[in-house]
Amino acid sequence: MSKKLFVFACLVFFSIVVQAKNYGADMPKGKAVDIAAASKNTDAYVGKSAKFKGRITQVCQMEGCWLVIESNAQAARIKTKDHAFVIPKDSKGEAVVFGELKRVELAPEAAKHLAEDAGQSEPVASNELQIIATSISIK
Repeated sequence: MSKKLFVFACLVFFSIVVQAKNYGADMPKGKAVDIAAASKNTDAYVGKSAKFKGRITQVCQMEGCWLVIESNAQAARIKTKDHAFVIPKDSKGEAVVFGELKRVELAPEAAKHLAEDAGQSEPVASNELQIIATSISIK
């Protein structure tokens, strides 16, 4: 009997641990594209809305209005559409986002502002992939 209780407790624990926290609109169904794969084939994704996934490497420390996801040294900055929602500033782990992928050329002032929001002293790269997200799910 105690073995069954132990198995049940483990199942409950792991289901709580691996549940994702969702922000913004409901996440559409479907498979997410790894951001590394999307960055290697931008023609197939730029200007289109899709689900993308990657590991969180940065979060806006001012409001939580953007994050950066990365996979295999390829990254994209995720901005919340119309600043409609924010995520916790201490967010970590894997993220799935739904939104439109864009290639963006940042003005020097914008690059400096994003670096300051991240708590960095050096400006971010002036050319980057961005996703304007309506939904973010963090594990």
